[in-house]
Amino acid sequence: MSAKGGNRIRWRSAGGEKSPVSGVVRWTFLGANPVANAPRVHLGPLASLALWLIGICLLCWMTTWIHRPRHVRMIQFVAGYQTNLAVPHNVPGVKAAETLSLLDEGIINKSMVEILAPATLRKETDLAKSISENTSPFLVINFFAHGGFDEQGPFLIPDDADTRWDPENRVRVSKILDIVAKQPEWQVKVLVFDAEQFDFLLPFGIIENRFSQGLRKLEPAIAKIPNLIVVNSCGLRQNSWIIHDTGMSNFGTQLVRCLTGSASDLNLDGQVNLAEALSGVSKEVAAWSMINRNAEQTVMVLPSTANPAHLLSDALVHQAGMSPFNLPAVGKLESTLELRDVWSSHRELYKSNLRPDQLCPELWSVYQRALMRYEELLRADDPVNARAMREIHRQLESRIRNSVQFSLDSFTNNFGLGLLAGMESDEAGYPGVLKLAAELLTIPEGELSGRISRFAAVSAQGSANRLPPRILLQQAILEEAAKSPDPNPDRLALLIGSLRMPGRQQPIEAQGVVTYLRDRAAGRSKDSSIPRLIHARMKAEFASCGMADGQTRVPSANRGVIFKQRELMDADAIRLSAQDRMLSSEDETRTQALRDLARASAAYDRVVAESSRISGALNTHNQLMSEMPFYTEWVLKLGSPVNPTGDDVVDALMKPMTSAWDSLHLADAAKDEAVSRLFSGQDYREAIERLITLTGKAGAEFEEVRRAHANQMASLAESDIYGEDLLMDDVLRVPVQDVDARMRVIETRAMSKLS
Repeated sequence: MSAKGGNRIRWRSAGGEKSPVSGVVRWTFLGANPVANAPRVHLGPLASLALWLIGICLLCWMTTWIHRPRHVRMIQFVAGYQTNLAVPHNVPGVKAAETLSLLDEGIINKSMVEILAPATLRKETDLAKSISENTSPFLVINFFAHGGFDEQGPFLIPDDADTRWDPENRVRVSKILDIVAKQPEWQVKVLVFDAEQFDFLLPFGIIENRFSQGLRKLEPAIAKIPNLIVVNSCGLRQNSWIIHDTGMSNFGTQLVRCLTGSASDLNLDGQVNLAEALSGVSKEVAAWSMINRNAEQTVMVLPSTANPAHLLSDALVHQAGMSPFNLPAVGKLESTLELRDVWSSHRELYKSNLRPDQLCPELWSVYQRALMRYEELLRADDPVNARAMREIHRQLESRIRNSVQFSLDSFTNNFGLGLLAGMESDEAGYPGVLKLAAELLTIPEGELSGRISRFAAVSAQGSANRLPPRILLQQAILEEAAKSPDPNPDRLALLIGSLRMPGRQQPIEAQGVVTYLRDRAAGRSKDSSIPRLIHARMKAEFASCGMADGQTRVPSANRGVIFKQRELMDADAIRLSAQDRMLSSEDETRTQALRDLARASAAYDRVVAESSRISGALNTHNQLMSEMPFYTEWVLKLGSPVNPTGDDVVDALMKPMTSAWDSLHLADAAKDEAVSRLFSGQDYREAIERLITLTGKAGAEFEEVRRAHANQMASLAESDIYGEDLLMDDVLRVPVQDVDARMRVIETRAMSKLS
């Protein structure tokens, strides 16, 4: 650009002395844009189109550099068994599945990963239909249920399974593989199993859980299914540990965390895919189990030749760098008041006159397991199912109370039947009844009615489970009359008559005395033979019930006396003959009859002594059969890989427990032999003696195990022990009668969770 005088204006010389314009910024005199003034080159329409197409192709090629996510769908099948007493509960598995399905949009990208609500795995569950409905590129199928392995291969236990050897009580993994094999070949399938939280399940014949070993045997079948990966929560001879703070298994906890941010971006592409998430799960599971359980837990991936990093590279689950989801801690057990009341009712039933472990052992076993399941669900923070279990427990308790009651509307009613039927006789207040009876035998006749009425008023029966006061007073009157050298027969007859209960059979002891007083020789106002007659008659009736008297209680005393029926009948024959001869008018005949009554009384004493021994052995047998299965499970858990107890302790307890079972089985055989010989008219005495000896031996051996369990309960309540959560789970498997000791363990551990 030229200015006046022909000089070119440059930005460096502008604004100087010779500048044509003063006070103006120099670069404003550069003149027009040389590029804008340059001549334009115009392309034809074809060339422009070609350049446009080239640009579009370059853009499309660049988009291939971007990692495109493909949809992942996760379906879940769970079995919680919360109210199924045949199987240990699986609340940890249910919580893991529910936690995954309830993850919010801010925690997991639901446009990339879709997690469906868990479906309960039942006998009638149509797995083929549920799985075939899913055609997403990546399909993850979670199974949270207990499993096992038998000669037909690995299996899962459905939620409503029972202990029968029925095919429907086992969901075969081979069947699941057959269903998955029918999915499209292009679909990538991931089967996930968390089935080894219990190392043994005795009702299902599982003494060692080898589910992972069963999966390993299916590896050839797994390898034949295109694009299939099978993931198991642990390796061979390992267990899926429980993390008590989260209320889920170690595997389930780490699966939730790694799907929500805990996994590492191994290929550094800014995304975390499903393969990287599973790698993170494996790493975290192994680290937690080694640090917290000092044991290995290795996530198993089958087939062993599988390459998850390749198959699952497009299955993106979240952006790298996210913070993992903070799992809520298991809720504290705020109060144990109701639980304490329930266990107190259990102790009351156990110590009642009618022992349920003797009279309805199978129902009693179910009742105890229902009670422990209620407690377990409370501790596992599952209040909804705990309430359902509590209602089941109430119904069982009602059934037990009805099962142990007997009707007293019997033709051969006697004083012992009420006690045999478990009715309360107010042992503490009976001395006062005896004192009243002694007074009624001696006070003026005019005072009798008032004293009896006042007694009936203040001693109302109140409950159908209590002996009627009038019956109790009749028994006391006869006992006091038997102590007197020559009771007034007229007063005795009057008292018995005034205490009759309308519509009720008179006790046979009282009726026998009244009959004798009516038929005895006339003209005898006093009769010194009456006390011995009453004494023999009462001994006879109590002996027929297996009892020595009305105050000495033996649970189910009638069981032993069955074996002494011949001796009892011989004693009855002597007594009945003597009673008839007591009505004779000849003194010598009556004297001989009194001697025979004494012989009969001695025979009754021998019957009671022998039948009490037999009843005691039978009761001990039934008690051990009721309690030992629970203690056996505890000892087996002590010797399992999932319990931190030392091997020396386990070895010390296995010997007496095994020996106790051996003795108990031999005692059971002796009992069956004795019963068989009894009803075939053979000599059963040797078999009975073996029964008594063997049950005593089993009881003594079992006592050592019982003491060890009590010591562990005390230790858990008083100090911190390594693996205390596991120990508490196991020690509470036994329904001990010491309610205070049990509550101390629960209150100091379950209510004060360690973080």
